[in-house]
Amino acid sequence: MSEQPSEDDFPSLIDTATSENMLVRIRSELEWQPFERFVEYVFRRAGYVTENTALEFGPGIYLRLHQGPSRQKLLGCVSVKHHRTTAR
Repeated sequence: MSEQPSEDDFPSLIDTATSENMLVRIRSELEWQPFERFVEYVFRRAGYVTENTALEFGPGIYLRLHQGPSRQKLLGCVSVKHHRTTAR
């Protein structure tokens, strides 16, 4: 298995020229764990304060999205799913 991208590599995935190219790169370059971290990165970049709850709740809720650094208001919850449409 090839080395998975780190969070330092995530900006280059978002800054890919088109959304179609971005999806192709995400599908081909990220296994499920880096994909989960990438989704959290995207929400943080959009201005949300994230709380990773994957180990706390098991399958289901992966992220809680909050407003403000003190997490004063829960805005929503995210369930992250990653799948392949074709075999490797």
